[in-house]
Amino acid sequence: MLFAQHVLLVEGPSETALINRLLDDGKLTLPQGTYVLDCLGKYNIHRFMNLLSGLGIVHAVLHDDDNNANEHQELNQLITDSKNTDFTQSIVTISGDIEKLLSVTPPGSSHRKPQHLLYYYATNQIDEAKLEEFCAKVQSCFAMKGDQQCPASPSTRSC
Repeated sequence: MLFAQHVLLVEGPSETALINRLLDDGKLTLPQGTYVLDCLGKYNIHRFMNLLSGLGIVHAVLHDDDNNANEHQELNQLITDSKNTDFTQSIVTISGDIEKLLSVTPPGSSHRKPQHLLYYYATNQIDEAKLEEFCAKVQSCFAMKGDQQCPASPSTRSC
């Protein structure tokens, strides 16, 4: 991450695995030099934001809002409050969580979430419209005025 031009901070291995797979499959494009960082949970996102801002590295954040339940409302606010106007490009939230967005049933055990999500993706069990919605959210993390991250033609399938 220290040598990246951009860093995308995500909550955990599920998001990291799916984003990297979508990049490999050409269904997602991010700015050249982007590193996707697993923050080891939402509780660490603000720490990485502060570290990257201190190092002068442009970054964006993608995280679940977890319906602002219990401590998540305060945690979501902490992430928002940690935004650095010079280096934090954007903070994008997923309503509920990634499984809800993609209509994927949760696995029996939380440590199986990454492979469970990738299995659903690899076996085409995720609705294409839901997948495109997720890709659009990811790409919006680095979208700037006048900059189109996603080609106009949906037939290119890059988002």
